[in-house]
Amino acid sequence: RELFPMRPLPAGRVRASDLRGALAAAQLAYLALHAATGLALLTALAVLGYAQLMFRWFFAPNLLRSRLLLTLVTHTPISPLMLVHLLVLFAVQRGFDPAVVLGAPALSLVAAYWALVLGWEVARKIRSAAEEDAYVTYSRRLGRSGAVALSAAAQAAAFLITAMGFVRSVPAALIL
Repeated sequence: RELFPMRPLPAGRVRASDLRGALAAAQLAYLALHAATGLALLTALAVLGYAQLMFRWFFAPNLLRSRLLLTLVTHTPISPLMLVHLLVLFAVQRGFDPAVVLGAPALSLVAAYWALVLGWEVARKIRSAAEEDAYVTYSRRLGRSGAVALSAAAQAAAFLITAMGFVRSVPAALIL
C-alpha cells in the first residue's frame, strides 16, 4: 500500500478474497493437468510447494524483506525448478527416460537461464540516486556500481555457459 498504492489490491479494485479464490482455482487446475503425468506430477508438486513457500516468504517475511540479497537467493531458485519440471514433463509426454533429458546440456541451459533471471532481477532494482525512494533496491544495498557489477556478472555467466555449450556441440571444423 505504501510503495504501490495504484496496484489493484491496494487501490481497492480487487479484494484479497478474490485473489485467494483465483489462486486456489489456478493451483487446482495446475494439479489436475498434471494428475496423470507420473514423475512430472512430482516435479509439479515441487514447483507448487516452492511457490507456496515463496508466497509465504518462507515463513520469515520480516527477515527476508529487510535482506534483499537473501530474498534473491531464496526466491530465484523457482526458475530452474520450473525449467527442470518442463524438461521432465517433456520427457514423460514423449516417453523418454527423464534421466536422458536431464543430461549435462539441458542442465547447462537451465543454469544459463537461471543466471539470466538473476541478472534481470538485479537490474530491475537498480536506480539512480534521484530515483531512490522507500522501495528497497540493489543500488541502495550494494551501491550503483556494485549492483551493476552483480547484474553484469550474472549475465556474463549466462553468456559463458551458453557459449561453452555451443562450443561443445559444434564440430571444431565449423567453428574455425
